Amino acid sequence: PSPHIKPKHMLALYHKIKEEANNYDGVVITHGTDTLEETAYFLDTMKIPHKPIVLTGAMRSSNELGSDGVYNYLSALRVASDDKAADKGVLVVMNDEIHAAKYVTKTHTTNVSTFQTPTHGPLGLIMKQEILYFKTAEPRVRFDL
Repeated sequence: PSPHIKPKHMLALYHKIKEEANNYDGVVITHGTDTLEETAYFLDTMKIPHKPIVLTGAMRSSNELGSDGVYNYLSALRVASDDKAADKGVLVVMNDEIHAAKYVTKTHTTNVSTFQTPTHGPLGLIMKQEILYFKTAEPRVRFDL
């Protein structure tokens, strides 16, 4: 469960991404939403491969009416396979919005539009036929552990 994700798990995930870097064009990480923003931020501070790395999750479980998990996953796959996403740092994709890991925050415990970037707004939107980016995240210093 997401609340049990600790820094050691985040570090293991980072090492796995680095280890497999030559085997993929982009990465989608499905994650519980309780600590999704923390994992995204941690990965964004690391020296990650120059490929799209996208985290997503679900606010409604698969047995609830209006479950958003499959849709968010498919949206994340679209973003991770988009070459334009490679230079934007780690991204959080939920509810048709693309957020920079360094700014995103969870604003509500149950609302499907909980992940927001109050200070800057989303980096982009996922449309039916295209992915629209209208902002870029500022570059940051990255670490390698």
